[in-house]
Amino acid sequence: MKPLNLDNSPCSPTSSNCVIWQGPDLACIKLCKGDTVSDVVAKLAAELCTILDQLNVNNYDLTCFNSSACPPVDFQALIQFLIDHICALEGVTPNTNPSTSTCPDCVVSIAPCFIIGTQTTMQLTDYVQMIGERVCDLITTIDGLQIQIDNIDNRVTVLENAPKETFTLPSITVACTLSPTVLGGSAYPIDTILNALVNDPTNGYCSLIDATGIGSDLFSAVSSQCITSTTPTLSNYPVPFGTEYLGTWVATPTTVADAITNLWIVVCDMYEALDNFNTITVEDTNTVSLTLSPSNVLTALVQDTGWHPLNGFDWYGPNIITQRPKARRIGNVIYFRGTVMVPLANPISDAPIVWDYQAPSINTYAPLTTIKPAETGAGSVVLNSGGSITFNQGNSVIPAAVLPLAINLDDSYSYNWEMGWRNIQMVSADAQITTSMLTTLFRPIITIDKKLVFQLVEDIEQSASSITGNIYGTSLANNLISNVQKSEYVPFYRDATSVMNSSPTSGLQSVKLQYGVEPVSTDTYTFPFTCQASDKEQVGAFGWIRLDSYTTCISPCADPIPTPTPCVPS
Repeated sequence: MKPLNLDNSPCSPTSSNCVIWQGPDLACIKLCKGDTVSDVVAKLAAELCTILDQLNVNNYDLTCFNSSACPPVDFQALIQFLIDHICALEGVTPNTNPSTSTCPDCVVSIAPCFIIGTQTTMQLTDYVQMIGERVCDLITTIDGLQIQIDNIDNRVTVLENAPKETFTLPSITVACTLSPTVLGGSAYPIDTILNALVNDPTNGYCSLIDATGIGSDLFSAVSSQCITSTTPTLSNYPVPFGTEYLGTWVATPTTVADAITNLWIVVCDMYEALDNFNTITVEDTNTVSLTLSPSNVLTALVQDTGWHPLNGFDWYGPNIITQRPKARRIGNVIYFRGTVMVPLANPISDAPIVWDYQAPSINTYAPLTTIKPAETGAGSVVLNSGGSITFNQGNSVIPAAVLPLAINLDDSYSYNWEMGWRNIQMVSADAQITTSMLTTLFRPIITIDKKLVFQLVEDIEQSASSITGNIYGTSLANNLISNVQKSEYVPFYRDATSVMNSSPTSGLQSVKLQYGVEPVSTDTYTFPFTCQASDKEQVGAFGWIRLDSYTTCISPCADPIPTPTPCVPS
């Protein structure tokens, strides 16, 4: 089809299929940027046709309204027509408000007996319905009561009209002979039986009180009891009768039965005590565990907890678990064994690095160049201001299985100075690898509250008095304490040219020391890190202190301590 403007000069004829829509995307009519003008006009025309069809009032069926008026002629009139009908259904006119409900469709207050929960009002119609139901229930109940009253009235009339009965004393069968005239197994009138019970000279009541005494005599006999609730028993001395036989012992006897009960308890207690006269009881102490066999054989075993690992050394590796420090209580004495090492701090977390063997002769601490003790995490230590180290974060190292938490030692225990050392790995200038050791002095202390402390020489040098300005590093003991500098050479005391231990000539000699290592003098080594081993801050990985000879004690007057049995004799 030829465009209508094909010949419209001076315009140049152009097809609508060649013109592109550059406007935005219109999702409502599925129009996208880049569509041709032909597509745009077609989509707009389709939407317009749909809207015109929807606004055409002839498309709507209004016959259900049964209206005689002319139907609406356009869409606006259709909307108004619907509004008018809705207002009419709701009772609303342009000049009125929606109608309000009036009784009986109204809310009223209700009587208290009709209140359920917090609801105090009801619709009138519901209220009337409920009242009617309640009235019907009452009428039904009253009818039932009237029937019961009539029945009772009839029964009273029957009783009133019944003939009067004459009373005859009943007879009963006696189970035992009461007198020559009242024999067991026969039936007799009650008055005959009563006469025999009171007056028979053999079995009668009067003859009974002649034999037992009157009530006051029995009360006097009961009150003469000489063993009371507080009297110690013989079978379980010194526990009193009132406690040992609680529930059966009569604390305040008032009858012969009470007295007989207590008498039998005393007799049985005496019998039990006499029966057990040749047996003994045993009681354990903190030192000895006693066992009495059924055949009365007494066995005495020394109280022994067996070995238990000290608290705070879980960072020991699996290959050195046998060297972990342990404690054992035998009687009132606590024994120790194993090796104590100062944990080395992880440079990142400050927690203990696991101490273990890489191989039978190589220790994991040896190649490490850190020196700080671990002060964070399980098994860490506390660095005290004076110059000492407390293990297990400053808590008790003795496990509860050896000594309960509430029980302390009888005193603090200090031991002799011990040489602690640390293996270090060094590499020579020509890549030769070897190990040496640094040394320091520790003085182990186990405090009264079960803490393990390593005291350094620094602590003694500075805290021997209260004088301020104390100095450390001045005692001769420092000759045994390593003080090395990183990258400085390692001394070789065993070299033939060193005269630390002997001299080829007599007289005054200068001290000479060779800083080289055999067999080749060029195999010189330097220290891989700086360490002043008298400083508590620089003794991480120092230790190897054996506790095998250490002992402590608890008070012999301490309360009995439960001791687990490490083994049962066969």
